[in-house]
Amino acid sequence: MAQGRDEPIFLTAAGRRRLEQRVAGYGGEVAELSSPDQGQPEGGDSGDAALQLVEADDRDLVRGLAARARDVLARARPVPEGPDDGVVRLGSTVRLRDGAGAESRLQVVDGAELDESAELVSADSPVGRALLGRRSGDEVAIDTPDGGYRVTLLAVEPYRASAPGGGA
Repeated sequence: MAQGRDEPIFLTAAGRRRLEQRVAGYGGEVAELSSPDQGQPEGGDSGDAALQLVEADDRDLVRGLAARARDVLARARPVPEGPDDGVVRLGSTVRLRDGAGAESRLQVVDGAELDESAELVSADSPVGRALLGRRSGDEVAIDTPDGGYRVTLLAVEPYRASAPGGGA
């Protein structure tokens, strides 16, 4: 969710672990980009200088990503466990059915913990905003840049940090 630089960011337990792993991976990338190439000639040429500039840019990019991830971790607070009342909140996992009858399962999380998982949706996204506060059984209209569609909210599981996978 969009926060100021000093506001807390609420992460699921699984999201925090993924972010910590990402920071560790960034450290390995920086180390790899910082190590001198084995077997490169001492003198080098302009091609070597260009490659070194590209590697320096890549290293700075990865360092920036790591710094942003560490900032998120420093501001991170655990998502509170929600009541089992069928209302979608941050951390809830929902089961949806679209107009064609296909079912899907999503967890509503802060955008800071998104990764490649198709099972996560940012609370700030059009889908996340449409789901928050809704109840099991509701028909939900979702407006996206690609157009609108409707889903039926079949089930809402409250966030539980102690669940296998930390709620994700």
